[in-house]
Amino acid sequence: MEYLSQHLLAVSVISSIAAVVLFTYLVRTNYLWLDHWYSMPVIGTISRLAKDTTRFARDNDWTNSERRLCHDYKQFFTLTTADKFEQNILYLKKAQDLGRSPLKIWLAALLAMLVVAEGLGFSYLLGTWMATEGSESTRQMLMFGIVFVLCVILVLITHAAGHQLYRSSLLAGCNKEWRDDGQIGALSHNVALNDDQHADNAMKSYTQCASRVAGSGSAKPSYLMVYIAAVVIVVIAFASTWMRYQHLEAATIKETANLSHSVASVDSSNPFASGLPSDVAQVQSEADKKAIQEQGAATNSEGLAAFVMLGFIFVVTQIVGIFAGYKYGFAGKESKEAYRLTSGLSTYDSLVQRMDPVAQVARAALQHLQQKMAEQQSNKSLRLSKTFDEYLMETQKNNLSLMINGGTAQDKPVASALAPQQAVASVAMANSNSVIANHVEKIEAMGPGEDRQAYLAALPTAVLGEVQAMRKANKEAGVEDAKRRAELLSAMED
Repeated sequence: MEYLSQHLLAVSVISSIAAVVLFTYLVRTNYLWLDHWYSMPVIGTISRLAKDTTRFARDNDWTNSERRLCHDYKQFFTLTTADKFEQNILYLKKAQDLGRSPLKIWLAALLAMLVVAEGLGFSYLLGTWMATEGSESTRQMLMFGIVFVLCVILVLITHAAGHQLYRSSLLAGCNKEWRDDGQIGALSHNVALNDDQHADNAMKSYTQCASRVAGSGSAKPSYLMVYIAAVVIVVIAFASTWMRYQHLEAATIKETANLSHSVASVDSSNPFASGLPSDVAQVQSEADKKAIQEQGAATNSEGLAAFVMLGFIFVVTQIVGIFAGYKYGFAGKESKEAYRLTSGLSTYDSLVQRMDPVAQVARAALQHLQQKMAEQQSNKSLRLSKTFDEYLMETQKNNLSLMINGGTAQDKPVASALAPQQAVASVAMANSNSVIANHVEKIEAMGPGEDRQAYLAALPTAVLGEVQAMRKANKEAGVEDAKRRAELLSAMED
């Protein structure tokens, strides 16, 4: 508390920066926090965007504010087809990364806290030696600097060592099975995430794994980072324990000398000590010295045991860090991207179910923005009919168009091979199909006195094409059904 009171300004600034960083991180990584920031009154993003009613340059049906909102919410929406989702899952499965996940933020923070807590004492000694003539505040600044450096280095090294240990264990297993089979063919070949993941189904499982973990590079396991981590941990543990013990010995020697001097001073000032026989005085003096020595030895033994325990805790903490690197993360070269595209889920239906709440929040935010924009006196004539589903559909179509027209030769067959329904199939389509179906139902239900052409002309350009395509598909399906019923009736009559 005394330190906090003396450095109140610095603590306040650091706390404010930490709060801003944390809030920004949450807004960028969680759509509920983003929605909370958007919907805040007065200072919220919607309140600011509602003042901008300019039209988007490349699509006059959209305003810049609407597209900005949809873009921000889209980052939490996974756009992928069912076939692409299956390819990503198959990549993770063959790389033996299915079921794994990146390092959790809370676990990384916990490991950092453990390293900081353990390194405070050691860094205080180092700070003292680095600023022998400095003030207490200088030593504290050096101490915090050393703690930060140790924390960053140890967390990065232990995580990298754990990750390399997991990757090397996979490659070691693949090498063993390959040798046991007589080393038939190459152990691995490069398989990218965009390649057909079924192409190597006939190959051995260890070849499939090595092809995604090592690719066209060396498939030999490497333990360099594990050795570096072990050396760093042992050196720091030994050096910290030795420095603490030497510091304790120096303090014990100084205390012993002070006690001996105090005893001698008491004896010299004692008027009765001079009257004692010399042999009795010598025995008493030796007894006093022995007691002082035994006290110092006991203090050293107790301190050594405490320092050994601290060193043991430090080593165990780093082992936990290595285990975290072994447990989390991916061995495959592109497994991280495959995990992102699947949102860590194992089935496409689960992805659709997870994306639905995100779409609901985005729809509500867009409607709120459109309502705020329409309430302004100068914007009574605004055409605010766009939806979040339409934005997702347009984005997905643009991506597919880029793949077909501007992608590589390897990408083109994948895109062109998709069926028409699959070409626009995505989590967005799971939600937007209902919008298109509603338009089609309204058109089909119109009576003779209602103008279907006027209704169609009022639809946005992106929606109109989908409505016409669905009407055509329904008509063809109806013709096929009628034909099958006629054939069935004819067979029954015969």
